[in-house]
Amino acid sequence: MLIGEEIINDAFNSWLEKYGFDARVKGLEPDFAWCPATDEIVYQLVSCERTDKMFMDYAYELGLLYEIDVFWLGFLHELGHSESWYFIDEEDWDVPVFLEHDEDYYRLPRETAATEWAVDFVNRHSDAVAELTRIVGPAIRSFFEMNNIEEGDLYEG
Repeated sequence: MLIGEEIINDAFNSWLEKYGFDARVKGLEPDFAWCPATDEIVYQLVSCERTDKMFMDYAYELGLLYEIDVFWLGFLHELGHSESWYFIDEEDWDVPVFLEHDEDYYRLPRETAATEWAVDFVNRHSDAVAELTRIVGPAIRSFFEMNNIEEGDLYEG
């Protein structure tokens, strides 16, 4: 069992509160996700190089101007769901999550809207993004230390 997850959650929630977002971080899960019923975000610490590359390529296609680690953009993408859900037609939320190709998933209207929001946030608010990494980054490093996790242990094929 891993210890110290609440340190990361508190750091994320501190940042969200400071910038006036309603969403809150619930905790560590196997994948990033946003729950519309509770407006809660869960995050992952394990990275998959193949899907990370597809996600980042799509973000640059949508106009991302700056280099940013996929972890931070993934978090902002989930926050983007919270901030953009009302722009998405109800029927677009019913599209199956598992599609034949991962690229198709990223191009779903709801996923595109969340990624566009994240890209726009990064492009317009570099100071807030820098503060996110300053606040949450040390909490993640503490979590790694408490659990004897090396950063290289967090990659899948």
